[in-house]
Amino acid sequence: VTEGKQDLERASQLSRKMKKEATVLSEWLSATEAELVQKSTSEGVIGDLDTEISWAKSILKDLEKRKADLNAITESSAALQHLVSDSESVLEENLCTLNAGWSRVRTWTEDWCNTLLNHQNQLEIFDGHVAHISTWLYQAEALLDEIEKKPASKQEEIVKRLLSELDDVNLQVENVREQAIVLMNARGSASRELVEPKLAELNRNFEKVSQHINSTQMLIGQDSSSYQCFGPAGTVEGTGPFSDLESLENDIENMLKVVDKHLDSSNDEEKMDEERTQIEDVLRRGEHLLHEPMEDSKREKIRLQLLLLHTRYNKVKV
Repeated sequence: VTEGKQDLERASQLSRKMKKEATVLSEWLSATEAELVQKSTSEGVIGDLDTEISWAKSILKDLEKRKADLNAITESSAALQHLVSDSESVLEENLCTLNAGWSRVRTWTEDWCNTLLNHQNQLEIFDGHVAHISTWLYQAEALLDEIEKKPASKQEEIVKRLLSELDDVNLQVENVREQAIVLMNARGSASRELVEPKLAELNRNFEKVSQHINSTQMLIGQDSSSYQCFGPAGTVEGTGPFSDLESLENDIENMLKVVDKHLDSSNDEEKMDEERTQIEDVLRRGEHLLHEPMEDSKREKIRLQLLLLHTRYNKVKV
C-alpha cells in the first residue's frame, strides 16, 4: 500500500510538472506561430530588415532551447505512462500536438528567415547596381564640367565615348527599374519606401546627365562649325578653335570690313548678294549669343558691334 501511495504521489507530482511545462511550451509555440503568420502575410511588415532577420534568427535559437523542453516533457510522459495505467493514449496525443506545433513553428521560422535573407540579398544587388550606375553618372558629369578646358579634338572624343557608354548605361537603368518594380511589389509599402526614393534619384540623375551629354554634343557641333571664320574679303578661311564669343567678335569685325567696302563701292551688287547670307548668319549668331551667360561689359560690347553691323548692312541693302 505504501509503495502504491508513493507511486501515486510521484505520478501526481510528475503530472503537474509535465502539465506546467507543456502549457508554457504550447503557449510559446502558439504565440510565436501567430506572430510568424502575421509577419509573413501582412503587407509592409519589413520595416527594419536587419531587425526582422535578427528576430527570426533569435526564434530559431529559442526553438533549439524549446526542443530540450520538449524532450524533457517526452521523458516525463514516458515515466508517467509507466506509473499510470491506461494513460498512454492521452499522453501520446498531447506529445503529438506539441511535436507538431514545434515542427510547424520551425518550418514557418526557417521559411520566413529565408524570405528575409533573400529579400535582403535582392536589395543589396539593387543597391549595387544603383551605385555602379551612379558612379558612372558622377564621372560623366565631372568630365562634362571640365570639357571646355580640353582641346576641340579631345572634346569630341570625350562626347563620343560618353554617348557610346550612355547606350549601355541606359540598358542598365532599364534593368534596375524592372528590378525595383519586383522589389516594391514583393513586400508592399515597406519595400516601396526603401526602393522608390533610390529609383527616383537615379532617374533624375540619369536624365540630367543624358541631357548634359546631348547638349554638350550640340555645343561642340556648333563650335566646330564656327572654327571657320570669314576672311577680310568675305571668303571663309580656317582660323583655329575660337570660343563662340571670340569667333563672333572676329566675324563681326570681318563683316564690318565687308560692308564698309561695299559702301565705298556701290557697283559690286553681285558680290554683295554672295556675302549677304554670311552677314545675316553673323547677326543671328550674335542675337543668340547675347542670351547666353557672360559679363555685362562683354555683352554690351557685342550688342554695340551687332548694332553697328546691322545699321551699316541696312545702308548697303538700300
